[in-house]
Amino acid sequence: MDSGTLREVLQEAAGEIERHSNDNLAINRIVESVVTEVTGSEYASVWMNEYPKLVREREEGVRELSMEEKQGLLYKCFLTKQPAFYNYITSEKGYVPEIDNPDSIRIKSKITIPLLVQDQLIGIVTCYSSVKKVKNYTRDDFERFKAITPFVIDAIIKMQRNRGNEVIEERRKGRSEDTGHRRRNRIIEKIETLEEERREKTDATEILEMTSAIVHDIRTPANNLMGFLEILHEQIGDKRLKEYIEHAKQSALHINDLTTSILEGISERKIREESRAENVNTLKFFSEVGEIFSATTFEKEIQYNIFIDPRLPKELCMETMKLKRVLMNLLGNAVKFTPEKGLIEYSIEYLPEERRLLCSVKDSGIGIPEERHAEIFKPYTQAEDSTRVRYGGSGLGLAISSEFVREMGGELRLNSQPDRGSDFYFELPLENPSDVPQLEPFADENLEIGILYTSEKLSIVRNIIRYLVAFGVDANRIKAIKDPDAIGSSLSHLLVFERFLKPGLLQRCHEENILPLVVEENFLSLKADHFSGIAGIISQYDFYGEKLYAYVAPQRPLKILIVEDDRISVELVRTMLEEEYCEIDVAYSGEEGLKLLEQALSEGLPYDLLFSDQSMPGLSGLEMIRRYRKLEEQAGKRERLRIVSISGEPAGSDSEGLFDHYAGKPFKKSEIVGVVQTLQTHSKE
Repeated sequence: MDSGTLREVLQEAAGEIERHSNDNLAINRIVESVVTEVTGSEYASVWMNEYPKLVREREEGVRELSMEEKQGLLYKCFLTKQPAFYNYITSEKGYVPEIDNPDSIRIKSKITIPLLVQDQLIGIVTCYSSVKKVKNYTRDDFERFKAITPFVIDAIIKMQRNRGNEVIEERRKGRSEDTGHRRRNRIIEKIETLEEERREKTDATEILEMTSAIVHDIRTPANNLMGFLEILHEQIGDKRLKEYIEHAKQSALHINDLTTSILEGISERKIREESRAENVNTLKFFSEVGEIFSATTFEKEIQYNIFIDPRLPKELCMETMKLKRVLMNLLGNAVKFTPEKGLIEYSIEYLPEERRLLCSVKDSGIGIPEERHAEIFKPYTQAEDSTRVRYGGSGLGLAISSEFVREMGGELRLNSQPDRGSDFYFELPLENPSDVPQLEPFADENLEIGILYTSEKLSIVRNIIRYLVAFGVDANRIKAIKDPDAIGSSLSHLLVFERFLKPGLLQRCHEENILPLVVEENFLSLKADHFSGIAGIISQYDFYGEKLYAYVAPQRPLKILIVEDDRISVELVRTMLEEEYCEIDVAYSGEEGLKLLEQALSEGLPYDLLFSDQSMPGLSGLEMIRRYRKLEEQAGKRERLRIVSISGEPAGSDSEGLFDHYAGKPFKKSEIVGVVQTLQTHSKE
């Protein structure tokens, strides 16, 4: 449907709705017809939010769905307020026929879009097709559907008024000066923009996809050819034939390099087209990039130090696709060119005065001669001709990375000498970074920290000390110790490398009231529950900044328990809290929740905050809380556990004042996070 036809469809529909303004059945019919026509779908449904149910104006079929069952993909949309599309919906995890296919058609594909008014969910609109009229939705279909949602929202507001339900007053006032004609024009403009973008992309995308397919087809036989030539080279003794085979191997290698270059170029173009600045959790983003290489560095016995500045703002707006490509390329090269038992340091540092980010990847690899430093960032260039033969690669990665860094406002630089390693680094400007750091620095005069290590682990010790100083620990209160007998009784904390982990040492720590933390030297070799009396385990191959902070910080992270039988609700609450300084445990039943609450209380480390459903199979949330309150009284606990209801139900006679806060559904992140931040502020005071 072109924009001219769409304009006519919307105008005609608006006129029909106006003529039937008091007839919800007619309005619903008109809206569903527009949705199916615009999206090319077979069916549509317009659901209105009348919590705890969704309702639709239909003469026949299912007219309402309960959200109290907490199941189905429609419930996921209701709870998370996130749109989605599915081309094989019946094979989706979480698909529930009575919720996601209430009309019992042979459903094939579906789009669900939440309708929001000032962040409040007023309804959900869906379009879908059966196996009789197969429709595979594309991103373009998805965006077109989202573009017409203002028209659907207008219709829902009319239907809600007719039903006598209150609609957000501010929204009505805000829309009074914004005529339906203007809104339709904005919809048309949005559709026209999407159409123009689609036309621009189509030709280039088709060429790129065809090129990519051809290159992949060339690459497979070229790799096979290389394999057979290797076998022939081993089997044939004639020197002249060996020389010819060697020439053939070089040709096959050249074909492989060319195909790799083409594929990297295609990947570069895709990133340029799709890269957008977005807000990300800084520790999570940078640590996930670094930990991709944890297993590889362990296999090569490389000492791998990840430092992510705890002063980093909790959230930054960055072009994550470009930045991730650059960092992965630099780390991949470092792993490739660093010999076994070498060193790689991946560092992300925050420069608050300059409001800039300093990223660095340093290795102890083969290095690069100074006269080649400028050329190394040119396409198809490597430090030495022998490098490509020995290590492979097209020489495009650094050129692309350099361009991406430049486009983000920085410059990729290099310090390197042959056989002494390389340091690739760049700075990026940050727009309006938050003043709130990921991990709040502190000063604690009671800290005396020891690190029990051996000489070959010195670089890891330095990285640990770098973290501790960044947290605010006085460097004079940190002692590096090589001999277990030199451990003094004045220590409050002791970091112990795995090789020193012996029962006698742990027993001594217990007797002298020293809290030990184990540094794992072999990847995934230890489990915390195999040892008693330790604060936990950190791995020298992973990002351990947050665990180290929790280990030494005077204010421990908030201890939070989520008790809810609906896994979608659990994941949503957990995701909302991922940026907060807290430890989260989960229970999916009242029985399991009570067990965790009781255990934490008996160990002297009770939970600070509980998010709980009120009604669950078996032991209800209300009964679980009643029983725990009695345990609190018996234990003489002065600070009562704070409890938030996540049932979406208001306070009732059954709750008896058991809850401190009631979170409505769909959840608002500001509401969930606000409870935690208030409690954190209270604990500091």
